[in-house]
Amino acid sequence: MMQSLITALKCETEELKVGVKAANSDNRQQNLIHSLPTISNEVPNKSSFSKASAQCMEISKVVHDLNRRKCNVIVSGLAEPSGRNEPEKKDADLTPFTHLCEEHLDI
Repeated sequence: MMQSLITALKCETEELKVGVKAANSDNRQQNLIHSLPTISNEVPNKSSFSKASAQCMEISKVVHDLNRRKCNVIVSGLAEPSGRNEPEKKDADLTPFTHLCEEHLDI
């Protein structure tokens, strides 16, 4: 008697699990369908391609700049370099920064 009740309960539990999985799958599919962009029947012209290309280039530049800046180190309190152009300023910054790292850090 108990064995048959346990077996019946197991069957009902499995049916409920399958029903819940199917309902979740249907909801996910409906959400996916509603989130897809609508496709227009218009033929894209050359300017829309150039706009899209320009936007892709701009996004690419921003992402590249963000990734490059992730490696930056900001140090405050050093004297302002007295060089005229970028390479001279970089060289003028490098010496005090190297000295700071060697003297106060383990690198």
